[in-house]
Amino acid sequence: MVSRGNDLSSVEVYKPENNKWTLIESLRRPRWGCFACGFEGKLYVMGGRSSFTIGNSKGIDIYSPERHSWCKMKKGCVMVTAHAVLEKKLFCMEWKNQRKLTIFNPEDNSWKMVPVPLTGSSSIGFRFGILDGKLLLFSMEKIPSYCTSIYDPQAVSGRLRR
Repeated sequence: MVSRGNDLSSVEVYKPENNKWTLIESLRRPRWGCFACGFEGKLYVMGGRSSFTIGNSKGIDIYSPERHSWCKMKKGCVMVTAHAVLEKKLFCMEWKNQRKLTIFNPEDNSWKMVPVPLTGSSSIGFRFGILDGKLLLFSMEKIPSYCTSIYDPQAVSGRLRR
């Protein structure tokens, strides 16, 4: 992430076998404040801002190392504050919407939102953990009454519980 709103389009990949960073094809649109993660053998770049967007970008750029090229998805997360990969799905928490867990399924390129139970605070940030095939949501605030929320992808209801 580049501070002070300086757009950046260059992308580098780290190769641990030779301890080197190598430039790859640039992003289609320069941006700053974005989120990137490796998932299912590809690089996903989401959100952020650029001189081409009003507000935050909802587009996702996906880099395929096999093709050495980028493709774009129209819908995605905007400003990701936490993420985890569980059962071949990407789980994200957005900065502006801390009351919904966003789940990306690469098999059909779909997004699903699951409500996060109320925790007694209106301004909670979360960090994720994984335990026994379940996603754990830990509060960033120290509230005595706060309980860790658990998302079980195998549960029929597909809901978060406290």
